Amino acid sequence: MIVINDILSRKQRKDLLELCKPLVKNTPGYPAKQSDEFLHLNPSVGKYIDIFNQKISNGLSKQVYFQKVWVNEDRGYKRDVYWHNHSFDLAAVYYLKTIPLINSGTLFQDKFVRCKQNSILIFPGHLIHGTPSYPFHWIKRYSIAMDINIRR
Repeated sequence: MIVINDILSRKQRKDLLELCKPLVKNTPGYPAKQSDEFLHLNPSVGKYIDIFNQKISNGLSKQVYFQKVWVNEDRGYKRDVYWHNHSFDLAAVYYLKTIPLINSGTLFQDKFVRCKQNSILIFPGHLIHGTPSYPFHWIKRYSIAMDINIRR
């Protein structure tokens, strides 16, 4: 697992959050709310996706490309901890808006990996993981999930 900190400037992160908020919706079969899986093709957020690609490629010293990208909004309910994995080389999570020390990170079957707001966690796609629950249900957490393949 690799964590890359300080992905966007404060202004960029807030702009991305405002662009993403209206894109989330209830999706049958999935917990909480999320956008469609083609966020990386949305022209309004394209410059941020390019930054993610550059930071991830530099962090891995390998060129990558996104298969799917979507934004998640959750309120920390235990019923929304959705254990899953991804059928791609890598998965990544960008922590767009979190509560420090409470829900900033990803829950894996054997541990919680804590990450700061405005960071990206990159991990093998086959690892089973979910979103952590938290008691402050009036506070929304926003993250951007990415399915990634390595250019060969």
